[in-house]
Amino acid sequence: LYSFRKNSPATDRALGSIGSGGTHFAWGVRFKNNSNQPLQSVTVSYYLEQWRRSSSANEQPMRFSYLVADTAITQLTANENGYAKVPFLNGISPVNTPGSSSSLVGDNPPNRVFIRHNFRISVLPGQEIMLKWFDEDDSKIDHGLAIDALEVQFSVDDLSYDACSGNLSFEHFAKSIILDIPDEDAPVNYIVPTASQQSTWQTAMNQFQSGQYAAANTTLNTNGLDYRLSTFLSGTDTFYVVSKDGNGGNYWGTYVFNPAATRICLALQAPHPLHDGMTGEQAAYLFKELDAYALMIAGAHRCLSHDPSGCAGNSTVCLPNGNYTISDMAHTMESVFEVTTEVVATHDPGSRFIQLHGFSKDANDPYFVISNGTRQTPQEDFVVEVGDFLTNVPVNNISPAPPGPFTYEAPHLNHNYNQLIGTTNIQGRFLNNYNQGDICSGSAVSTSVTSRFLHIEQYADMRKVPANYPIMRDALLASGITDCTVDPRNAENAHTFGKQNETNLLQVRYSTNSESAVHAYIETTAPKVSLMVHNMMGQLVYDHSLEVPQSAEVRIETDKLPKGAYVLTASFGQEQKSVRFIIW
Repeated sequence: LYSFRKNSPATDRALGSIGSGGTHFAWGVRFKNNSNQPLQSVTVSYYLEQWRRSSSANEQPMRFSYLVADTAITQLTANENGYAKVPFLNGISPVNTPGSSSSLVGDNPPNRVFIRHNFRISVLPGQEIMLKWFDEDDSKIDHGLAIDALEVQFSVDDLSYDACSGNLSFEHFAKSIILDIPDEDAPVNYIVPTASQQSTWQTAMNQFQSGQYAAANTTLNTNGLDYRLSTFLSGTDTFYVVSKDGNGGNYWGTYVFNPAATRICLALQAPHPLHDGMTGEQAAYLFKELDAYALMIAGAHRCLSHDPSGCAGNSTVCLPNGNYTISDMAHTMESVFEVTTEVVATHDPGSRFIQLHGFSKDANDPYFVISNGTRQTPQEDFVVEVGDFLTNVPVNNISPAPPGPFTYEAPHLNHNYNQLIGTTNIQGRFLNNYNQGDICSGSAVSTSVTSRFLHIEQYADMRKVPANYPIMRDALLASGITDCTVDPRNAENAHTFGKQNETNLLQVRYSTNSESAVHAYIETTAPKVSLMVHNMMGQLVYDHSLEVPQSAEVRIETDKLPKGAYVLTASFGQEQKSVRFIIW
């Protein structure tokens, strides 16, 4: 354990450690509730400072957790056993450049990160709470990490949802989430969500998609889900994060949404963030760089469970008999990963999903296997566009440079190619309109390829070397799959909920001039329609009812509304439809 400091002033110190020789460290601060009221929330803020750069270029974490107890907490063990984890307060080493080990001044801006998180707790009168930082001896030579300027503020007020801020980058935030995912040998069990829990999760996701954030947060904490909704502020962006409660044991994934995204129809998925190494980090990078709407990262190693999922396909990755497991999010029906996919896809029929995977390349293998999830050729062939872009990337632009240009296989073009082709992927089957009664079954057949699913298998360096991430970003941009921006200056880019032949149609149409208004376009057989607009806090900002003979266009003034994302909801008698729109 170290009291790090610079030469002057010598009194300005930071508390931290450097792990070595298998020795781990933990330190914390202990409080007791001496009031007569329960404490319901706490705000913790601190600077993570790096005072030593090791010769390892690996990012290294400092993990935060807490413990509430009825009796005095007199021991502090160097692990997280029995403590509630809060990944939002994890710190990641900010300096990870390769080179010789050297000392750093942790107070200097490049070497420190400010982290602040306001979250729900329950500390009854007379109970104690310990806030703990845990620094594990990493497999490589350790950096020197410390905390400074710690502030803790308790409150008797409850929260609608947790809120994280500071100057932590989104990529480092995502890394802290991924570092808490249990590996295949972790001493925990993967618990399959029951049918009832999947239904409750679906309700919460529908509430969220309709802008009912506080209601979604409440629902996520019922029926044993043990999940919560939080906000994460990164620069000028506010992300909404659905993640596991610190005390919960349901490793079902982390789901991030940006309702103000430019590409409101785009979702990135990483169903195997550990097995397909660093696809979670790559997905987080692409989500941020492409300004996408959704990011979905699985919450457990695909081999954490050894129970078969019963779904079609064959792989010996986890089980020697070739069965997929119930902890494999791409090959099991009983998951909230699939429920979330279905809810997002249903709320926006134009949404597109990019799913990242990885494999160990042999000498005769291509660098990429890119699939739409079927053997059919879609009307918009993003697979070929992505593949052709990659094959034209100059070798010298790739790190490390491969021996020759990139190559790829596309199973809808080469029907003789049968490896890693994604045709048994559950999300791909749903999005490609396989037999909806049993998309898990081996007899399921695609009724139409939709261009809504892109399954990308990659060789190791494309996903494990962050310097290569811009190559995949540019390939996706060039393909056209990302061409789903909502432009308020172009009325033709109206974002529609539902198909044109549905009984009730709701659209948002943006003005083509500089007027401060949007237009709600309605087609319905219902005699009366109610329109409501909510902001992202769930507050009602517009309410109007009208009689609609068959179709109508309603002008909604926006000059007094702050810039940001909103949800327009139309009630057609017993049916409701919602659509997001953005005020720039």
